[in-house]
Amino acid sequence: LLGIKPVLHFNDEGKIINQDGTVHTHELTTAYDAVTSEKHDIKVFCEDCPVKYVKENITYQPHTFTAKASDNKVIVSCECDFEAVVTLNGSENAVYDGTEKTATTDIDANAQQLLDRGTISVSEITYRDSTNALLNSAPVNVGTYEAEMTVRMDGTGTAVRKTFTIEGITPTASFTFADNLEYNCEVQPLVKTAEVTGGTAYYSLDGNKYTTTIPTATDAGEYTVYYKVVGDTNYKNIEPQTVKITVSPYIINQGTQFAVQSNSELIYNGKEQTKITGATFMGTQLTEGASAFRVRRHRQFRGRHHARP
Repeated sequence: LLGIKPVLHFNDEGKIINQDGTVHTHELTTAYDAVTSEKHDIKVFCEDCPVKYVKENITYQPHTFTAKASDNKVIVSCECDFEAVVTLNGSENAVYDGTEKTATTDIDANAQQLLDRGTISVSEITYRDSTNALLNSAPVNVGTYEAEMTVRMDGTGTAVRKTFTIEGITPTASFTFADNLEYNCEVQPLVKTAEVTGGTAYYSLDGNKYTTTIPTATDAGEYTVYYKVVGDTNYKNIEPQTVKITVSPYIINQGTQFAVQSNSELIYNGKEQTKITGATFMGTQLTEGASAFRVRRHRQFRGRHHARP
């Protein structure tokens, strides 16, 4: 392990006489050969020396380990600048696919050395859901979860948690809508087909009130159909989309027949009266009253037409 600063003392024998008679001064580097709970076993060496390891007058330094939690990490350190880190990682970018989403631990080299020596131990990872209920295993379904890990040393545990989320998948949805509709006095569906996997289709004609019932239209005109998908468990929602559908007026050609109702007799009553009281077309009562019939006829039909009693 590099980068640790032990207390070192060297005598004059730390110098070597080279073959050419010059004095070689060691450029010394230190590393730990092993770590125990009692002491550092330190290697001191010079890269340029024929004799690689020099162990002269080395003062061993006892360890005093402490552990602390920092976010999702447990850091075990010693006053000699030794530091070991165990990191808890959540299941990143997890998307539901029916399998368990597990968190992981990252044990650096220093921590692995302490683990091998039995100085520390690392617990199994446990999981809790959004209600803080303890799970029996790693989570599978969509939701937010917390993983927990504990590092133990000298009978004392230091725990850290990591929050992660399992996202839902998007439903598959395919819609076909009515086209080339023409007024026929009947209720006509505005959606032909809706194939949805992983959710339920909802419709609206005003963008506010949604139902699962396919929208319909009778009168000629332009209609805006709002449609969306509410995802099942583990599926996302599909936000509302719109499509415009037109019901064209029926074209009345010469010779089109109406059944017109009228008053057989009119008796003076001092008020305006009309002979026509209503009309039937294609088996459907269109309206009552002549003036209303003219408005209705204008909206639903196109072409040259006359209604006579």
